[in-house]
Amino acid sequence: MDLLTPPRHAWLTDPGEHLLMPGTGGTALHTLVRQRLRAATDGWGLSPADVLTSPLVAVPLPAYPDAGFVAGRRWAGTRPEAMTHPLLWLPDRLASRYDLTFEDGTTRPESDPEYAVRVALEVETSGLYDPEQGWVDVLGLYDLDATDPAVLDRVRRWLDGSTDPVLDTIDLSDWTERPAEPDWALAQTQALITDLMAASWVIAAEGLLSDLLDLAGVDRTGVSLTAAHTRLHSLCRVATDWIGTVPLTPGGASVTDTVTDALDWADEAGTLPALLDGPVVAVIEAMDAVRANPVLAASFDNLTEVAALAEE
Repeated sequence: MDLLTPPRHAWLTDPGEHLLMPGTGGTALHTLVRQRLRAATDGWGLSPADVLTSPLVAVPLPAYPDAGFVAGRRWAGTRPEAMTHPLLWLPDRLASRYDLTFEDGTTRPESDPEYAVRVALEVETSGLYDPEQGWVDVLGLYDLDATDPAVLDRVRRWLDGSTDPVLDTIDLSDWTERPAEPDWALAQTQALITDLMAASWVIAAEGLLSDLLDLAGVDRTGVSLTAAHTRLHSLCRVATDWIGTVPLTPGGASVTDTVTDALDWADEAGTLPALLDGPVVAVIEAMDAVRANPVLAASFDNLTEVAALAEE
């Protein structure tokens, strides 16, 4: 196994893209996340329920079951050729979530954003992912060629539960473990998570704002009320899921409050102009307020620190 010049392959990310705070390349963040989720589930053979997405991280992550795999060695439907990917070989410490303990003695498991950030930090810093060269080919590390049908048959049998003298020994701990600092990424995640979340809210709001402006400016002779209503609901669902708790003014209504009121209004709109000039404009104003929030925007000052961490 060559740790110095390992075989690598490109997957989902653009050249130079770090795993934290994905570069959207002009694509709305919610659209990029959806596109990459579809590419991951298709490429890996997993269902969306077995994959975790986060606006904080450039790629989807497989969701390892807490109780282990019930049948076989990975998720149902896992494609043999997908086993080149290091995210499908995470060591137990990375595949599972930490329990966080607080000063008052309470504990809770890492949240989805915290877990995603920690995994992204560790995977990139370990070299399993390189922004310029892509992802380590895990099978290639062990001289297994994923383009060879015989190798794929061998991997398929192993996934189904058969033993294998090479596949049974694959362990990426040599890449990921820092015995002197086992919890370094957990500490970095906790130090950065607030600013990362705030920055992601701004980026998400910018993408939603762009799509909402497109909806508001649509050719009113070429779209139906039903289609516009469906599009508004879809964008509002993203807003609620990703930035729903963000207050639009200090101590004021949250994004979820505003979006809920707008959707109630939309349900009563009987014409396309009433929809576009009323509730759509209300959601546009909410997204613009998030985008322009100076407190949230200040979080971008820490992105230089994030990039430096990834390059250590």
